[in-house]
Amino acid sequence: MPIVDELVLEIRRSLNYYTTRFESDRPLHLILSGGTANLKGIAEYIELSTGFTVEINRLLLDVAKYDPSMFAESYLNQMAPMFSVATGLSLREFEEAAAKKRTGRKQAVPSEDSENLLTYRPGSEGL
Repeated sequence: MPIVDELVLEIRRSLNYYTTRFESDRPLHLILSGGTANLKGIAEYIELSTGFTVEINRLLLDVAKYDPSMFAESYLNQMAPMFSVATGLSLREFEEAAAKKRTGRKQAVPSEDSENLLTYRPGSEGL
């Protein structure tokens, strides 16, 4: 897997840079995200090549409420690594809203109680 070997080399370089630059302990594990994370066997290959425990980012499944009649769990499991940035930004928004609530400032409220991260809105297919 020559291309994946290049990726592993870059991971090693990044880890070496991080540990020398910030004089900290090595990370405990690696988290793969993006569409490449779904390549069959890539997590295992990187794990064997680097010696780190590797997991695929599936945070979306842990934090999102979804309607099972609209989204199969297997579909979300496959798509979750590609929504890493969106999931993180959403969580940041929730954290900011929670911080405002703790300080007593007024926060925005969704237009419908049932809305969540995966609420389908007709006409939004082209977004």
